[in-house]
Amino acid sequence: MVTYDQLTEAASYLRHAIGDVPDIAFILGSGLGHMADVIENPVYVDYGDIPHFPVSTVAGHRGRFVYGCIHGKKVLIMQGRVHYYEGYDMSQVVMPVRVIGLLGVDKLLLTNAAGGISEKLEPGDIMMISDHISTFVPSPLICSYYNKLGVRFPDMTHVYDVELNSYIREAFAENDIDFRSGVYIQVTGPQYETPAEIRMFAGMGADAVGMSTVCEAIAARHMALEKYPDRNIAVINTCGAGGLPEQLTNIIYEGIHEGDSFDAIVSAADKAVKETQVMFALGSLDNLIKAGRLNKLVGYAAHRFNISAIGVASPGGRIELRHKFRGMKKTYDKLIDTLRETGFAGGELVISHCMNEEGAEKLGHGTGYKYAHDYPDHYVEQQYLPDGLTDRKFYVPGENGYEKKIREYFKKIKGEPEEE
Repeated sequence: MVTYDQLTEAASYLRHAIGDVPDIAFILGSGLGHMADVIENPVYVDYGDIPHFPVSTVAGHRGRFVYGCIHGKKVLIMQGRVHYYEGYDMSQVVMPVRVIGLLGVDKLLLTNAAGGISEKLEPGDIMMISDHISTFVPSPLICSYYNKLGVRFPDMTHVYDVELNSYIREAFAENDIDFRSGVYIQVTGPQYETPAEIRMFAGMGADAVGMSTVCEAIAARHMALEKYPDRNIAVINTCGAGGLPEQLTNIIYEGIHEGDSFDAIVSAADKAVKETQVMFALGSLDNLIKAGRLNKLVGYAAHRFNISAIGVASPGGRIELRHKFRGMKKTYDKLIDTLRETGFAGGELVISHCMNEEGAEKLGHGTGYKYAHDYPDHYVEQQYLPDGLTDRKFYVPGENGYEKKIREYFKKIKGEPEEE
């Protein structure tokens, strides 16, 4: 097994050889080594020259690092990788990823040549890995020095960076490159899979299969968590429902946009929670009864006599009923009265509703908003995102299955010319 001292010694050698910290690193799979040919002012470092470093033994894997620039970015490329089936243990297989991480590289792109499982894939298709299955290979995180590289139990919900993948999707779309996305499963190899195994993998949800990549992605994700040990998480208790989550989202966005510190943003959000009064009107008390907040006998009487209620959420999150009356006709006047009772003297007012659009509209909810379903093709042009995000793309449909239909639909409703 590779030791931590061997990792640091290898990283020190490579750092001295290339003389800089790359912006991004690539691991090139079978048949993709020629990408390194486009690097400007290349520096070559053979794997065999790096202390303790595993050497590729598979045809088509050159077995060297290439460092240089591509379009002004400092790039480190691995021309070839090592595999578990070559006789290396898993700590050796992921040693290159560990060394890249110790160099300070925070962006890693993994590529491979894989076998298709999904019937939607054809030979030559490009598939972006959206998730993986690693059950059939040993974990690369089994070692005694895990705490020097990351946490013991790292979360694997988002191994493949969502933001980076969105950039790749946009680049594919802008260059009219067809691609798919799917689940990749890694097996040990070197033998190929039997028909029965392929059927099993398909039943597990895999779209493609190969003998690499997943273990490297896990090791990289493990180190990414350690790379940002000061990353903060704040849990903000809204103490109620209503429009407060939307307000907090705007407060957090504005704080990030203004460059405020984490503590300042959390403080502003907490202040909003304390200063915001949540008020509600209930046409039925059934949910209060089910939640144990109202006596069943009282609830039966309220249901029998069509009793409605207006209440507020206290700072501690407790529900306090202020007014009870028959029917909903008096609700809107009573809401205004209750606002005055709670000391509201003007300011931001957020109106939310649950299956009561008519009532919300009477209070001014949605004024000026164009309801998309009232327009042809259920689309109307208006600003949906906050200022500062209006030009941001969060999703670009690809050419994979139903995504292609979504892409064509977007072009149709927006009046964009169809692709020839």
